[in-house]
Amino acid sequence: MKRHIIPMALVLAIIFALGSMSMSYSQEDYMHFIGCDYEDNEAAGEDVASVGATIVNNKELEITVYNAYPGYVAEVNFTVKHTGETGGPVMYLTYIGDYSSAEMDVVVTDLDGDPIPLYSNYDPGDLLEGLITISVYQPAEQGHSYSFNFDLEFSPGA
Repeated sequence: MKRHIIPMALVLAIIFALGSMSMSYSQEDYMHFIGCDYEDNEAAGEDVASVGATIVNNKELEITVYNAYPGYVAEVNFTVKHTGETGGPVMYLTYIGDYSSAEMDVVVTDLDGDPIPLYSNYDPGDLLEGLITISVYQPAEQGHSYSFNFDLEFSPGA
């Protein structure tokens, strides 16, 4: 009888671990980008630079500034929604861009201009509305395109 206790305990531990892993991964599916819009500071009739934003797989926001020049400013509004049925997870945004801080600045805030907390816990139905401001500086290459990817990242609920 004792021979079966150790293997049974091991099997139960593995089942519990796998169940916990699937629960944490399924929580990631609760937070989605559900909308984005963009605009820039070019005067009416000017069409030198432009910005575009696209939601990819509900988890990534791809932004590209085309034909950038010093002084150009673009803004991208985005909305993230918790679509799950339970609280958590803790969500944060990460981004990767192909630029230096001398060329441009990328700032993420809420719609009031306040920083979005690095880690935020959301409940079902909660919305996060934010603004990404991209300012192109003098050292930037004129006519160059810059791309950014903003990803939703997760950690276990706090």
